[in-house]
Amino acid sequence: MQPKVPADLLICARWIVPVEPSGAVLENQAIVIADGRIAALGEREALLDEYAVAEIQVRSTHALLPGFVDAAAYFDARLSVNHALAESLRAGTTSLAAYDGRIAELARAVASLRQRVIIALPFAADAGSAAQSERLWDEYRADPYVAFCFAPDSAALNDDAALTRLRSIADELDAPIALSAHLDQLEIDACLRAHRTRPIGRLDRLGLLRPGVMLQGMIALEAQDLERVARSSVAVAARPSSDLRRFHAHAPLSELAARGITIAVATGNGSSTMRSFDMLAEARLAGLLNHFSAARILELATLDGARALGLAAAVGSMQPGKFADLIAVDLATLATQVRRTEDVPEVLAFAATRGEVTDVWLGGRPVVHHGRSLAFDEETLLHRS
Repeated sequence: MQPKVPADLLICARWIVPVEPSGAVLENQAIVIADGRIAALGEREALLDEYAVAEIQVRSTHALLPGFVDAAAYFDARLSVNHALAESLRAGTTSLAAYDGRIAELARAVASLRQRVIIALPFAADAGSAAQSERLWDEYRADPYVAFCFAPDSAALNDDAALTRLRSIADELDAPIALSAHLDQLEIDACLRAHRTRPIGRLDRLGLLRPGVMLQGMIALEAQDLERVARSSVAVAARPSSDLRRFHAHAPLSELAARGITIAVATGNGSSTMRSFDMLAEARLAGLLNHFSAARILELATLDGARALGLAAAVGSMQPGKFADLIAVDLATLATQVRRTEDVPEVLAFAATRGEVTDVWLGGRPVVHHGRSLAFDEETLLHRS
């Protein structure tokens, strides 16, 4: 008899929603985690015959699925960095692109927490303002959890020379770029007056419609814009709640997806009334606005975000070899009772909320356990806020 393969953890769940393949639901099965990564999925007894696991956890009324991926989370500067990270984890978000002015503090916190975060480095039109960004880029170059993207401020966005310089720096560093292109009618009219072209045409002329660029907003698009974006291999992140509130419009994700454009959703605005980090709510709203199925909504909250952030090889679905960044959602509450296995995606997409997320694992390490944060002292955070 061959010796068993050592493993750290086996989680048994009532349902497993791996996201890949789309719509799949595994009933009464388990997942094995070794060295922070998913080793295997399958029947519990068969896995125990093959793996010598150090710990077994059972979630008999839960759905186990990959952690949510927030394509653009704007932190509230009035609250601490740890407060924002704790909120995001408690809502089931295990990977995110974070926008916050306290970049060095955020990078230290993320590296300690071991949560996969892409931190936005502000890029200004002033060429002499990049010293901190360069230092942090070098400091965290090899860190497995902290990565960076460049995010031009409003002055740089309106300056062709600054955007050309940004493109050159991103080329040199092989760095992603996040552009906040709301593209409401006022911005489009201003761009036409200043640059004699629509914003998407201007970005194309400047060489900024290309892989590695993520556009946020995109709420007023004409056919020519859609075709340009479709040819470019950029990603588009929708912020449905924020965009509806601010512009009374939303990104046409169904039209973008039909053209093969990578789409994702984000929690967006960091105001005091919009910082719930509720990726389920954002994906649900985007899905309802674009007539997406339940399975597609779950992909928006997980794998699509990972694709948009360039993390799909590591997270976003429950495939062997990917990091065990997982969440458990309780489907035995009054609002989320499941009668048939095939209803699980519908219940998750249209009934569950961040309140039903009871457990979160980062690399197989529990950071939220039965609704209690293990990574942060929530009472202290609440007191300080």
